[in-house]
Parts: sequence; structure tokens; C-alpha cells
Amino acid sequence: MKSDKLLLLVTELEDPDFKGGIQVFNQSFVKALAELHVSFSILALNDWQKRNVGFFGKLFRQVLFGCKTFVAVYRHKPDLIICGHVGFSSLCFFLQKLQGIPFITITYGVDVWSLTRIKKMALAASKNILSISNYTRNRICSQLPNYPQKQILLFPTTFDAARFAPGLKSGGIMKKLGIRETDAIVLSVSRLSKSEGDKGCEKIISSVKELVLKFPDLKYVAGGSGDDLPRLRRLVRDHGLGDKILFPGFIPDSELPDYYNLCDLFILPSKKEGFGIVFLEALGCGKPVIAGNRDGSVDAVLGGELGLLIDPDSIAEIKDAIVRVLTKNIPKNMLDKDYLRSRVVQAYGFDSFKNRLEAILS
Repeated sequence: MKSDKLLLLVTELEDPDFKGGIQVFNQSFVKALAELHVSFSILALNDWQKRNVGFFGKLFRQVLFGCKTFVAVYRHKPDLIICGHVGFSSLCFFLQKLQGIPFITITYGVDVWSLTRIKKMALAASKNILSISNYTRNRICSQLPNYPQKQILLFPTTFDAARFAPGLKSGGIMKKLGIRETDAIVLSVSRLSKSEGDKGCEKIISSVKELVLKFPDLKYVAGGSGDDLPRLRRLVRDHGLGDKILFPGFIPDSELPDYYNLCDLFILPSKKEGFGIVFLEALGCGKPVIAGNRDGSVDAVLGGELGLLIDPDSIAEIKDAIVRVLTKNIPKNMLDKDYLRSRVVQAYGFDSFKNRLEAILS
């Protein structure tokens, strides 16, 4: 591998309250660079101890980040800049024009699905574009028809396979949620916000109304917080589902493995998922999964090898998929926790992530 010096620009690395997909990706990226013995320096935009600073505070932080980037370029003289978010692409484009430093841009999901003219120009100047899924890659291709498609490289995320592994049900969480050992638990984990209303939780709630007739002990746990939670609670009341739908609220990262190990299946019929690290985490715990067939979720379940793919707009398909999993009327591999875990680790474990990065940097 080349011994070039790299400058990595990322939005965030540490947040004591929330560990989202991009943060996990960034931490894994830094770890992989270190293990590959790459010479690099790193700058992160967000100072999580000062996150609630208002508009002018955010603007000041962005200006300060730009200044720090210029200082880092002149001090470290990198041979390549890794642009960790399309929001930094204009800055990297300017540095390329000013200093002749090439850059690679990492893309995730909604951040590149509707690009402004300026971002299109900056992204098109990237030496390579890394995309975490085929869906995101296709969305980029449709907006940059003249950009060489062979230079848009698939680079999916990874997950912590040591933490997300099969385990016993947590008695503490069962007691807190009022769950019995005999209950059939369907789980989703996502942000429950109005701006991300395409996660499919509303349609799952609607399907539960009929599912409980066939599975009286079924309970749906919709983990997550956000401004759409009050509306979803009203929907539950309107359907008269009472304690059949449980909203535990925000789930701390430390408790996530316990929630996955509590469920009988994991479902998130999303339509705007860049990839879906939650699927990797659930599969790492050996759980059957159901995913939407329109976004990056398809890559997460290996095109349907590791989970059922359904139309996220169809309540009938959602209901049928849940019935099939609970009655074990699906391919045996999709119910085999050892197979699910070993296959997802093989495809998306950290070693695979590191090997892909090594190949790109080479």
C-alpha cells in the first residue's frame, strides 16, 4: 500500500448520548487506517460538548472547522484528503484547486439523493466516490451522468460483531416493558422523526391489528425517539392496541444488544435507508430480519439471502412476512442464528471493511 499522508475530515466521532450509523462508520474508518499503518491526521466538525449552540454557534463552528482544515493542510501537507461527508466537498474542491490535493468523497444516503448544483460540481471533482450501497450509488449516477461509473466504489459499513452477538433475554428489560417469556416480540429500532417518516413503523402498527388475532401473545416494540412519537402513540390508541405496541423511547447504545436478543424478528420496511446498520446488528445477534426492497436495506441483507425483502408500502406484504417468520415458513438459513451471524460477519465484519479500505487506498 502507498505511504501517502492522508487528511480525514468527518462530521463526528464521539457523542456520549447517541451512536448513529455515520459515527460507527467514522470510528471504524479511523480504526482501519490505524491497523493498516496509514499516516493520517483527522478533523471532526462537531464538538459534542457544545452541540446545542444555535444557528450562529453552528455557523461559527463551521467557519472554525474550515480554518482548522487550511491549517492542517499547510502543516501536514497531505497527499490525499478523505472527504467524510458531501457537505465538505466544496471545501475539498477549493483545496484541490488551490493546492492540487486530490480528494475522495464518502457518501451515505439522503445526503446525496438530491444534490445542489454546487455539490454536484464539487462531488464530480472527486478522484473517487465511495458509496455505502448500490442504491446510493445509483442515485449518484443519475445526478452525475458524466462521472465515470467505475470510479464510484462500493464501500459498505461495518458493525461491532463482538458486541452484537446471540445472548440471553434481559430480565430487566422484560420487566421494564412488561414482556413475558411466551410473548412473540417483533422489534424495530430507528429514529421516530417526521423528517424520516419512511421507516415503515406506521404500517407495522396497522398490520399488528390483524396479526394479534392469529398471535395473541404478539407484541411490537418500536425503539427510538423523535417528534413523530406522539402521532404514533395516537395511532396505537385509534387501533385499540393498548399494550400490544410498546415504545421504550431512545435506546442507549449499551442496551441495544439486549433488545435485539429479546426479539423473535427484526423488521424495518424503510424506503430511504442508505444502508441500515441495524440489520447487521440484528443479524449479528442471529435474528431473522424483514427489510424493504427499495433502498440500501437490500445490500444489508445481501439481496435477500439473509432476510425477507418486501414492498414497504404494502401492509399486506408486511403482515404476510411477519406471519411467515413466526410460523417458520421461510428458508431454513434465514432462521439459523449461527448461519445468519457467520454470514453477516463474513460479508460486513470489520476485517472485510478493513480489507476493502486497503484495496481502495492501494
